[in-house]
Amino acid sequence: MVATIIINVLIVLGVIYGVRRTVKKKGCCDTGTSVKLNKVKDKDPSHYPYKTEMICDDMFCDNCKKKVINTLNSFDGNLTEVDLSSKKITVLSKNKPDPVSWQHALKEAGYPARLVH
Repeated sequence: MVATIIINVLIVLGVIYGVRRTVKKKGCCDTGTSVKLNKVKDKDPSHYPYKTEMICDDMFCDNCKKKVINTLNSFDGNLTEVDLSSKKITVLSKNKPDPVSWQHALKEAGYPARLVH
């Protein structure tokens, strides 16, 4: 009897977890339109003396990637790269990095990120 209850609770928790992951993924990816990537004029990495790395587990698709890049490139002097498979964000900056502001902007955009140390 107790074992049956425990198994049922685990199944319910697994279903809830799966639904939450699906809804979260669908929420970002099922927009129906493609996000336009705002391009940076200076794409030469040697012009960016600072490098900051972050991880964002809430990126699932190319639209997520573009939203993160656009958010971080909206800061003056940034060149951002995103690797969806590793969830890694690399920000090259011409100016002294401001990761707290970047993290705040990403959180507001729906992509909370943590610094890689």
